[in-house]
Amino acid sequence: MSIGSSVCNGSVGSRDNCSRVDNRRVGSDEGSETANQKIADNCGRVDNSPSQRIRSDEGNETAIQKIVDRSQVITTSAVCTKQASELYNTLLDRVEYSSYISTYFKNFPKGGDIHSHVDGGIYSNHLLNFAIENKLYFYQKSGIYYFITEEEYDATSKIVQTIESEDKQKKIHESISGYVKEDRYRIEDSNLSTKLHKALNSREQGQDIKDIILEFVKNHNLKGYIDSGNLVLTPMSKSHELCENWRHAETAKSLAKDSNFGECVSMKGASHNSKNGDNHFFSAFYSLENICRHMPLKRKLELLLENTDNQNIDYLEIAIWFERKPLPSVYLEQFDELFNAGKIDQLLHLLNNWVDDYVCTARKKIEECKKVTDSKLIKRGFNTENIFSIDNPVVTRFIIDNDRTLPSLAEIFASFAASMALEEREEVVVGSGFAGKEHEYNALNFFDQHMEIIKSLKDRYVNANVTLHAGEFNDYISYPTLASRNVRGSLVAQPNRLGHCVAISEDNKLMELIETIKKKEIAIEVCLSSNENVLGITNGNHPIILFIRNGVPFVFCTDDEGVNRSSLSKEFAKAAIRYGKHDSHLSEDSRLTYHLMKKSSLQSIRKSFLSGESIYKSSFLQLCDLFNNVREKGHKLSKEQEEFLECSDKAKMEYRLERKFVHFEQTYTQEFIEKHKISMTFSLTEISGKFEIRPGGG
Repeated sequence: MSIGSSVCNGSVGSRDNCSRVDNRRVGSDEGSETANQKIADNCGRVDNSPSQRIRSDEGNETAIQKIVDRSQVITTSAVCTKQASELYNTLLDRVEYSSYISTYFKNFPKGGDIHSHVDGGIYSNHLLNFAIENKLYFYQKSGIYYFITEEEYDATSKIVQTIESEDKQKKIHESISGYVKEDRYRIEDSNLSTKLHKALNSREQGQDIKDIILEFVKNHNLKGYIDSGNLVLTPMSKSHELCENWRHAETAKSLAKDSNFGECVSMKGASHNSKNGDNHFFSAFYSLENICRHMPLKRKLELLLENTDNQNIDYLEIAIWFERKPLPSVYLEQFDELFNAGKIDQLLHLLNNWVDDYVCTARKKIEECKKVTDSKLIKRGFNTENIFSIDNPVVTRFIIDNDRTLPSLAEIFASFAASMALEEREEVVVGSGFAGKEHEYNALNFFDQHMEIIKSLKDRYVNANVTLHAGEFNDYISYPTLASRNVRGSLVAQPNRLGHCVAISEDNKLMELIETIKKKEIAIEVCLSSNENVLGITNGNHPIILFIRNGVPFVFCTDDEGVNRSSLSKEFAKAAIRYGKHDSHLSEDSRLTYHLMKKSSLQSIRKSFLSGESIYKSSFLQLCDLFNNVREKGHKLSKEQEEFLECSDKAKMEYRLERKFVHFEQTYTQEFIEKHKISMTFSLTEISGKFEIRPGGG
């Protein structure tokens, strides 16, 4: 059911009068509600085209004017929703009020940002401050910045000397077997690392590990050095690069004078960069990761929460990742045979200890984040003992990002097994994600196997939540047939949500796919600025119009606020300006009305991975019977309602957002109109808790 339905059920008279305002389609609920529900929906909308909209000087023919003539007093919140809708239309359609749009959407209740990557959410000025405060060294190559600490810089100087010394290389080779036996080594090349694992696993009985590795080092021209007590083997080309680059490293202070830094770690430099948006975006992320690997997760989380100040956001679902140890050799050796035979449980058994170690390490990292020490957050009222408290001004949960570009299926399987196990054992982790370049070689050629892996693991971890990046590309960076595969093919993995889906229009059986997504109640995470910056997809080329016309549930997200330099408030404003105006080029059933903006906000919590039951009966946001009075202005929780909310984080956040909309529509909207002297087609006067509609206003 749509937003206005339950509030209208309280007054038959008001519902009858409101039903005459606009009996046309409600874009996202078409085909899903009864006629009466649609009529009730329209109590909260005045979304007609300019020629049809209610004007105080158009005579007594419109429903509003009839109500005014009868001096009817409305007792439900539907009329306040109507005024909020009319303000939304006025700000978008009248040029003289366009400067107020930014303020309006900062105060608009936006629910949650449920598609946000931790490193990409940090702004370049925060990164620069961190690099300077922590005395990082850096060098730049091909537009990418590389960073190390002062201690690492000193150690690197010794490493460079070691690499260049033939005598030291000979000593390292002599002690190789000891490091390998103690699992204190790594190869700085993932493909070579996989090859070495296979070579060790296939060795003949009695064959010395040292001999195998020395032969491997010789055949692949590897150099060795000791780093923090561990042996690192690196290809000759990388050794040479390491030696050359770090000779000329500078302190991060010099970055303050580097005008290119901000452009290289965000998309603001993409427009005049020689690379296309896609390449610039991933180059920016490489630089980000090189700084962010030094930044504690706690500090990253604090910075992302600082970004929410004055945005009226309730919830963040942040995609993060934790480092993993090398996979067990016995698992790698047996993976292909067991996976092809469908013996998933045996594979999980081989990973037991590895997964347990990952979960233990990740939970310790999360525990380190709990205490709030950031003065800005404390001032805003965050629980100083628990940054994840459900009662904080902004509630935070984690999604574990999995990289679709990993070089082997064994690594993809293990990655998801670890993230789903962590979700099962840690309440702050609420789901698994799948990100990375969809057109990268491994992601491209093993897509079907990836989806089967996720599905097989979801069958074991039955409560696991999954969101997948799907169709985040266009013909410029990939070929057309890929576009018709990735969104549809992602459904095999049984996702709860899909990210981006900008290539969905290329599907050969589009409407069938749309109906399947609707039937499965899969929400689309819409990231307008990201799609524009990375892929150049904007305006009529974006499938959001398709989602609006066909009732596909969607939510607005930032993707990477710092990289895209666009907050959630800006995403809402951008969406409204592009798709919410009454325009001859945009039919009414394709327009992003106030009703749909509000619905997107409510869906962000409804479709979040927060635990517990919902206060809604369905994804169309029809309130369950217990909560059918929460949209009343003076609502107070009953004992039964309190008990229900106490058992469900999701319900508690949904209720909080519903009450924010009550305040926004019944108090803030009128204050906004009066403060900014907005000329409205009608105004409301509150009399003893009832609202009287009057002509004029402003």
